[in-house]
Amino acid sequence: SLDFLSALFNASTVKPSVLQNRFYSETNYDRRLREFCRANQIDYQGFWTLTTNQKILKSEEINLIADRYGRTAESIFYRALIQLGVSPLSGTRSRLHMTEDAAVADESFVLSDAEIHLIDGLLV
Repeated sequence: SLDFLSALFNASTVKPSVLQNRFYSETNYDRRLREFCRANQIDYQGFWTLTTNQKILKSEEINLIADRYGRTAESIFYRALIQLGVSPLSGTRSRLHMTEDAAVADESFVLSDAEIHLIDGLLV
């Protein structure tokens, strides 16, 4: 929780540098927690980003962007999360998916501000 992380951060001499949390709608995608992390140079790592967000992955918005770039919906979602300050964790065992997941970290592939705003709007 934000209260716990804030208390830990304020009480510690060695500040936390990474927070790993489940990334899903029931926590409002940790918006306030992610803001705290960003303000305090803490890397926010999201797990279960694909498993718990099937509605987003199947959304028309994500799939139109994916078609535009010739990428998968999953790759577009991961890229958007990276640009929003989330380090998505992948637990895939598929060599193909690992390759796709690693490719989104390529900084030459960047979504536009409008696309990021659109995808961020799905995180409700």
